Amino acid sequence: MVSLTRSVSRVALALMVAAGLVSRPAPALAQDEGLSLIRDTEIEEILRRDSAPIFEAAGVDPKTINILLIGSKS
Repeated sequence: MVSLTRSVSRVALALMVAAGLVSRPAPALAQDEGLSLIRDTEIEEILRRDSAPIFEAAGVDPKTINILLIGSKS
């Protein structure tokens, strides 16, 4: 017999997967609004280096964080 907690967990997981499949992808939304990713190696390295101590203080491995620069045409 499956426990109640396990059943609730499975239902919650199924709902999250369904919501992920139904929701609109973020890049498509960003493209509609005239937003674009900025790829600048020097800026990315500066942000990565400067933010590493903050993430470490929060107990988060800085290597697992992706920082994206978003440009707007407005």
